[in-house]
Amino acid sequence: MDQRIRRSREIQEAINDVLLRTWDPIGIQDEPHAKAEYSQYVARVYRLLASGAMDAEIARTLERIEVEEMGVPASAPPVFAEVIRKLRAIDVRLG
Repeated sequence: MDQRIRRSREIQEAINDVLLRTWDPIGIQDEPHAKAEYSQYVARVYRLLASGAMDAEIARTLERIEVEEMGVPASAPPVFAEVIRKLRAIDVRLG
């Protein structure tokens, strides 16, 4: 497997883990089959991180997902701050 593809998958898995373990707006992280619940949002977050998006843009994106796509109330700002802190710790460079 190509190194860049492998690295991309690692990054996506790390992002998915943060979304599931820290963000988790619908509270499913302890469900055995929930690992892929937020995978549809990983590429969007990946693009934001890789493009150098500001924290506020990432928070707005996650909030829009919660409210407009999931139909749940928006998380509190401290939740977004913790999610963003953990996402920023992920090295999103492919090479």
